[in-house]
Amino acid sequence: MIKFFSILALFIFTGVNVFATETTGVISTIQPINSLVSAIIGNTGKSITIIPSEQSPHDFKLKPSDVKVLQNGNIIFYVSNHLESSITKVLKNLPKNIKLINLMEESGVNHLAIRDNDAWERHDHHGHDDHDVHDKHGKKHDDHDDHDKHGKKHDDHDDHDKHGKKHDDHDDHEKEDDVHVWLSPDNAIKIVQKVNKVLSLYFPENSKIYNDNTTKFIDKIRNLKMELVKELLPIKNKPYIVFHDAYQYFEKTFELNAVGSVALEGDIASSPKQISIIKDKIVKSKASCVFQEPQFDSKLVKIVVEGTDAKIGTLDPLGVNISENKDFYLQLLTNMTKSLKECLG
Repeated sequence: MIKFFSILALFIFTGVNVFATETTGVISTIQPINSLVSAIIGNTGKSITIIPSEQSPHDFKLKPSDVKVLQNGNIIFYVSNHLESSITKVLKNLPKNIKLINLMEESGVNHLAIRDNDAWERHDHHGHDDHDVHDKHGKKHDDHDDHDKHGKKHDDHDDHDKHGKKHDDHDDHEKEDDVHVWLSPDNAIKIVQKVNKVLSLYFPENSKIYNDNTTKFIDKIRNLKMELVKELLPIKNKPYIVFHDAYQYFEKTFELNAVGSVALEGDIASSPKQISIIKDKIVKSKASCVFQEPQFDSKLVKIVVEGTDAKIGTLDPLGVNISENKDFYLQLLTNMTKSLKECLG
């Protein structure tokens, strides 16, 4: 009896649900997604991020310790086969009891087509082979070429994908779409709703906690969206250029005036012609600002902006300088808004 009242007192005075099942083995590939997952898990456990925010998910190479973490997981949330293409092969070969959730295909998020014209240059993600093939020639990734040569379906999708789709179907769809879906607050809401459903099925004892956390966090996202609409209104028509075309979900949400992107791969410092072409693009677009990213070399941006009227700003879609906390995602959007205002205001 004394033990019962002790437990009851702990629940009342600390808010900890001592009757909840511990949420374990939940993994996300990138920190923005992990922050959404963590918001739903709440105090029932802790989720793990595989790819550090200071590294591009396009290029990240798994260490043996990372593979071991994935192999010991229960649920893995990832954005798409295209964004985390460098670790897709590992995901396919994980034990079949691990649930893989492709959020771009399974959460109902809104998709935007990749902008591919003279204004929007493709970024080759440091020449990563599978992206070079995919982006420059419109072909499937090398691992899918091997797949097609043998005429077989991927085994993991026979077991992991309960929607009855082939892995290639996902790739054909994703390769035409922008994968940075989390930068839309409305998409973030759909993602947390999907996370809630998945966690509730796997840990049914915690379903009420997950549902409550989902409702509260969706309210936070909606309230922040309304605040950011007001904050960004004074600069919504000011033109700017980005180094990496990763922000159109954010731009569409807040009706911003991004006018193009520049691809700064390779040793452009030794190519006066390429520098001149990019400078001319900046001038002709009347861009007030050129935004770099902390995941890439800032020296390249300084070279091409020199001699123009454009200022240099920094946008970060992954939250390099944000400490892990329950409001990480909200801080990510807030920081992007602050960066835009500082450079364009």
